[in-house]
Amino acid sequence: MYSSTSNLEAADSAHEIGALSRRGWRGGIITPHRALVRLHLGPGRIAESVLLAFGATIGWILALPAIGRLWGDIFTFWARHLGMKTEVLMVPQGWGNHIHFSLPCFAVAAGPATGMVWWVTAILTLLCFVGSFFLPEDVLPWMYLLRGFCLLQATALGYLALASARFPHDLPG
Repeated sequence: MYSSTSNLEAADSAHEIGALSRRGWRGGIITPHRALVRLHLGPGRIAESVLLAFGATIGWILALPAIGRLWGDIFTFWARHLGMKTEVLMVPQGWGNHIHFSLPCFAVAAGPATGMVWWVTAILTLLCFVGSFFLPEDVLPWMYLLRGFCLLQATALGYLALASARFPHDLPG
């Protein structure tokens, strides 16, 4: 008798939790989005989605060499029109044994950041981060994106402050 009562209570509790999960913050019922009301997933639609994703991925992989050449042409165009006295290198890249393409890179030497550059970058990063708290709430996604960029930049600044002499990469690499 005790176990059947506890099973009923557990079922009621699960039903209540399920009902609460469909409630909004004001207590109203959250209805499915109108685009999802008529969406019926059958085997054909699932197969179609998988084939579209697979086809788009293969298409992108096959287009990578042409896309790399296009970006190389864009880099060359802007280097010439901005008066940069450098050439554009196409740096070979590869993913595994079958996917090969090249990415453009300016052929310039990149030395270590000076102390002044580090401090200016750190101050600008801090100003952007603090400034993100004064943005209006209607740009909330942009606020979080800006804070994420600031966090990324802060980690780079931290690394360069502690171990810049051991930074193993040149600009093309």
